[in-house]
Amino acid sequence: MKIVIIGAGHGGLTAAYGLAHGGHNVTVFEKKPKEKLSYDWHDDADPSVFKDLGIPMPPEGTYFRKREWSVNIPGTNEFMKLNQDPETLDISFRRRPLAHLLADRAESAGAKILFGTPVERLIADGARVSGVIAGGEKVRADLVIDSSGVMSPFRESLAAGSYVSTCKPDELFYNFRAFFEANEAAERNPVHTNRCYAKYMGKPGISWCIEDPDGSVNVLIGTAGGLKKAELDEILTQLKKDNPIIGEKILCGGIMTVIPVRYPSEKPMTDGYIAVGDAAFMTIPLIGSGIASSMRAGAMLADALNRDNSADIKTLWRYHVRFMREIGAEHIAIDCVKRWLLGADVAELNAVFGLGVIEEKDFIALMTGGMLKLSLGDMLKKAVAGRKNLPLMLKLGKMLLKSMMSEKTGRKIPAEYDAEKAAAWGKKIRKYFE
Repeated sequence: MKIVIIGAGHGGLTAAYGLAHGGHNVTVFEKKPKEKLSYDWHDDADPSVFKDLGIPMPPEGTYFRKREWSVNIPGTNEFMKLNQDPETLDISFRRRPLAHLLADRAESAGAKILFGTPVERLIADGARVSGVIAGGEKVRADLVIDSSGVMSPFRESLAAGSYVSTCKPDELFYNFRAFFEANEAAERNPVHTNRCYAKYMGKPGISWCIEDPDGSVNVLIGTAGGLKKAELDEILTQLKKDNPIIGEKILCGGIMTVIPVRYPSEKPMTDGYIAVGDAAFMTIPLIGSGIASSMRAGAMLADALNRDNSADIKTLWRYHVRFMREIGAEHIAIDCVKRWLLGADVAELNAVFGLGVIEEKDFIALMTGGMLKLSLGDMLKKAVAGRKNLPLMLKLGKMLLKSMMSEKTGRKIPAEYDAEKAAAWGKKIRKYFE
């Protein structure tokens, strides 16, 4: 088969390797030159993805083991440290060397990567996508894989009748990301090095201040739906007051990005087209990390296409079933929790922490892509802890029930593609978020 991949994202490059290794004709079109591929900073991923997919680790010196998160108790200056098993902590990878490793690996398997060659638009034969126009040339393909990111113009351009999931404004985090030089005059906190704030200054989003091992300070300010410059300046000023370790000089980054923070696309495909990575909303909804899940998705997609030697929608759906059952269903559940957290007021969040209703182990699960899994004993313990605030406990209980039910619905995705059954299942998923 002839496969075209738009964008050299983690999922797209992982798929490119698997498909080229399987004997298919694979071309990746990437608008940036290779030396500018990806961002110039580091981000976190579960290191097990490399062993599981048989991918070598990036070069020494381009990654390091994360330290534990400390979650701010809203409305206070106190933090809850999440004491994880050191062996389960994520690794923070410099994004550009990782992207180069995945690109070189795909090329070594026979994929062709055309850097500095943007795709202009899709080619459609009726409702079916049959290729792309890139560099002014028509390139026909049996399948187009969209790895161009959350703001993909290609996904948005699909014919209305094809129905591929799109993202609402409040399902996007608009982020300022910068790595600052540390203020050496400031006192360091050896216990709370990775500080995360939910609804910082009452804004619907997350912010963090991380003291990295190389001496820089990793800052993120993210809000759902948008972030104006005046708001950013106000938040950054306060974040510096609360974290004097943040210096004035920006070492890298210092730009705005947009990431999806919602459940994965319930239908990322149509005839001749499928989205992966951020284009299919594969990040952990609470913190926006999506490297590992995108790489796993790319490998799953290649496995399905190689097994069936077909790119028809039935094969694409079988891949989607596997992704949902192994990864996506838990992300649906996390999104239910995230939306509750962002919708709660500061007093409610403070009470949740103060009463011990959401514990350290619960936050560890949510921050690492797992869902809240409560035994009968857990539920009884939380009921006792929250008995002094019954209205809050009722809200929390309703949210936890919705989270558990949504995960079960996610796993009940129809095993084989049937247009009506797929649409009915997708409608059930969307209903949890209406």
